[in-house]
Amino acid sequence: MTRNRRNGEPLLSLFGSWAVLGASFALSADTWIALAEIAGFTRTIVFPDFTFAMAWLMPICVDGYVVVALTLWMSPVPARVANFAKYNTYIAAGIGIAAQSLYHLLMTMSNATEEWQIWLAALVGAFPPALAGLAIHMRALIRRESHNTNTNQPAAPKPSRVAGLISTIGQIRQAINETTTTTPTTSPAPTDLPAPTTVPAPATVPAPTKVPVPATLIPARPAPMPAEAEMVSIPTPAQVADRITPKQQPPHRSADAMPESLVPSAIPSPTSPPKVSATPLTPSSIGPQAVAKDAVQLVLPLANPAVLARATQIAAEYQAQYGTRITAGQLQVRMRDTRLTREQATTLLAQIDDTPDTPQTVNGRPVNA
Repeated sequence: MTRNRRNGEPLLSLFGSWAVLGASFALSADTWIALAEIAGFTRTIVFPDFTFAMAWLMPICVDGYVVVALTLWMSPVPARVANFAKYNTYIAAGIGIAAQSLYHLLMTMSNATEEWQIWLAALVGAFPPALAGLAIHMRALIRRESHNTNTNQPAAPKPSRVAGLISTIGQIRQAINETTTTTPTTSPAPTDLPAPTTVPAPATVPAPTKVPVPATLIPARPAPMPAEAEMVSIPTPAQVADRITPKQQPPHRSADAMPESLVPSAIPSPTSPPKVSATPLTPSSIGPQAVAKDAVQLVLPLANPAVLARATQIAAEYQAQYGTRITAGQLQVRMRDTRLTREQATTLLAQIDDTPDTPQTVNGRPVNA
């Protein structure tokens, strides 16, 4: 049986599968065209020599998609693409088989006289799309398996340049060996060798004597000095004599036996200041209530005379109106235009109270105004 050289497939099955594909696609296309006309795809395209009906595009659309999905499913594509193509193949093939079977069932139902004719028409109508899908699947499997077989077989090793070079070198060596074995070699006659000359023995050199190396003296470390606290101070002869000689106590003398010139005078205490007698001040000749014993001190005004005069006037008016003495707060309120404080008002009242009611006198005599 003749087989295909690339994949080993028999030629009978190869041509048979393509024949089944062609026939099943033709029958399926007829049904799809009829379904497209029923669905309303009746438009035509007119060319100069023929007219093309748009319903003919329906089998290319449906069966062509089944072929594309099945081919991608069986091709060496990524797993995600192969999985998607697999489900699309099942869905498209199932829709095609169901649609064509239902079409033949309904068409036979309107004309058949027996019930079995209806079911037989539905079964036979499903054959073309089903066989077309199976034939495509078979072709895709053959293609994939043959590709895997070719890729799994180890390729024949190609002769490398290194191997050819090695074989060439081996042939050259073999040719050289053959030429050396065939041509006789003539060895030269032995020549007289000169007599060996005696070489005097070398004189013995005395071994060098070792010179003793003087040992280096390491100076000893000085003894540590005792600490100052541990050193004992040795007393001098003068200190010893001072310790041995008894001290004589001077005789006791009373203060009465001492002459007056030797008695020390009383020394004033530095803490107590010397008492100085104050000189009495002369009485003032001018001033109110002057007396002869002490001097009258001048009374300095603590406030502005104008302010004091106004305060005196306000106090007198208040005394005359209410019959009582004015207070510091009332005086502050009545003199608020001068921005008088409470302390200043109290001071003004004290000065007003201290103002004497007696007429001014000079040396005890009243002065007429």
